[in-house]
Amino acid sequence: MKYQQNWDLDSLLPHPTNPEFPELVKSYKHGLESLADRSDRLPTVTGNRSHAADWGAFLEECERLEMLAVDLGAFIACHAAADAANKLFRQFEASLSALDPLRERIMTNIEFALRDANEADFQSFIQGDRRL
Repeated sequence: MKYQQNWDLDSLLPHPTNPEFPELVKSYKHGLESLADRSDRLPTVTGNRSHAADWGAFLEECERLEMLAVDLGAFIACHAAADAANKLFRQFEASLSALDPLRERIMTNIEFALRDANEADFQSFIQGDRRL
C-alpha cells in the first residue's frame, strides 16, 4: 500500500515565490554580515568578566542566525526536492550556500577567541553573564 505524504511547508515560512521569502533571506544575509564583522572584534577569553555581556549577546545572535540558516536551508531544499526543475528554488539554494563562508568566518573567529583560555579563566568568564 502506498501512502502519499504532503508536508505543508508554507506553514513554516513564506513560500519561495512569495515576496516575503526573498526579504527573509536578505534579512538573514544582513544579519550574518553584521555578526561576521562583530566576530572579527571578539575579545579573547580571560579571567576578566568585563567582556562577558558582549559575548553573551553575540552568542545569542549567533544561535538565532544558525537556527535560521538551518530552517532556510531545509525549507528551500524540500521545495527544490519537490520541484527539481524550478530555477527559482535552485537560485535560493545557491544564494544560501554562498553565505556559508560568512558562517565559517564567524565560527573560526569564535574558536580563535576561545582557544587560549585556560580552565580557570574560562570558568570565571562564563560566570560573568547568564547567557554563557
